[in-house]
Amino acid sequence: MSELIFENGEEEKLRVPEAEENNGGVDKGMEILNNPIHGMYIPSILMICGSIIMYLVTSYKRCLVFIPMTIFIVLYRFFLAINKKKVNLNFDTWSRFELDDKFIISKDSCIYTFKLGSEDETLNCPPGSSVAIQAFEHEETGEILFELPKENDAEEKEESEEGDNAEEKETQAPVDISKYKEICRFYNPISSSTTKGTFDLLIKSNTNGKFSKKIASNSYKGLQLSFKGFIGTYDHNKCILDYSKFVMLAGGSGLTPMLQVISKIIEDKTKGVDIELIYCNKTKKDILLKNELDEINDSQESINVTYITDDDEGLLSFVDIKDKVEDLENTRFLICGNQGFRDHALDLLSKNYEIDTKGNKQVFVF
Repeated sequence: MSELIFENGEEEKLRVPEAEENNGGVDKGMEILNNPIHGMYIPSILMICGSIIMYLVTSYKRCLVFIPMTIFIVLYRFFLAINKKKVNLNFDTWSRFELDDKFIISKDSCIYTFKLGSEDETLNCPPGSSVAIQAFEHEETGEILFELPKENDAEEKEESEEGDNAEEKETQAPVDISKYKEICRFYNPISSSTTKGTFDLLIKSNTNGKFSKKIASNSYKGLQLSFKGFIGTYDHNKCILDYSKFVMLAGGSGLTPMLQVISKIIEDKTKGVDIELIYCNKTKKDILLKNELDEINDSQESINVTYITDDDEGLLSFVDIKDKVEDLENTRFLICGNQGFRDHALDLLSKNYEIDTKGNKQVFVF
C-alpha cells in the first residue's frame, strides 16, 4: 500500500503473511536489479567502458562488438519496461483485480489495496478520474453479489458435493441469475499514479449504501472484483494552464479526487499554482487522512488545508470561501461530496459570486 499516515488511532489491517515473505519466491537481494539504475544503466556503462578499455589495450577490434550488443539489450529492456508500465484498464471490458490488503482508517471508512497484473504495472489513473466496480443486485431482496455463478460452475459444484449431507444440500436454493441486475459504483484511486503493482481505493460505508457495506463486510484477501476505467471529464493539464489558483470544496469521502489533483501537482512540481483545500466533515473524528493532509499543509508552501466541522464552525459558509479568493478570474472551484454538500457549495458560489454554476468552466463538480 502507499505510504499513508492515519489519524484515527492505530490502523487495523488484514494480516497478509505472504506479503511479508519473498514475493513469488524471488530472492530479496535480487530485487535491486529491478531498479533501472542498478539493473540496466550501471551494467551497460561498465560493459561499454570495459569494451573500450580492452580495445585500447589490446587493439583487438572484436572487443567493440560488445558495444552494439549492449545498446541493443538496453533498448530491448527499455521498450519491455514501457510496455509493462501501464495496466491495460479500459471502459470497454472488465478487468479482474485481487484484494491484497485492507486498512481501517475510521469507524466507517477503509482503504482497500488491489493487486495489478504484475509488480511492474502502474494504474496511471488521470487526476480527477475514477474507476468503476461491477456488482449485481437482486431486484427483490436487494442482495449484492460481486460475481454471478455460471451454470457450469453450479453443475461442477453439485457433482463435487455428492456424498455430503443431503439434508443440508436440500436447503440450499439455486441462484436465479435472471433476478440480478448489473450495477456500478465509482471510486477515485488515492494512490500515486506511479505506484507499481497495486492501487488504493478509499471507500466509505454509507448508512444506506448496500454496495459499500457489502465490500466492508465481505472483504478478504483474494477477493476479486471487476473494474473498468477511467471515468471523468476533468482536464488537469488545461486546468493548470488556465488558472493559477484552485479552491477545493470537499465533503467527507469527496476528498479523494482532490487528493489526486494535489498529488499530481506535488509529483510534477507544478509551479505557479496555489491550492486552498476546504475540507468539511461532521466531527473531527470523521476527518479522513488528517495526518497526511497536515503533512502536505506543512511541507508545501503553495497548498493550504482548512478543516470545517459541524460541531465547531458549523456548515460551510461564504465567509470560509471569500478569504481564499484573491483573484476571482484566475480561480477555479473544484467541488466533491454528497448531493446535499454539492448543492450547498454551488448555491454559495452562485449567490455571492454571481457565477453560472451550470455552465461556467470556473466551477467543476466531480
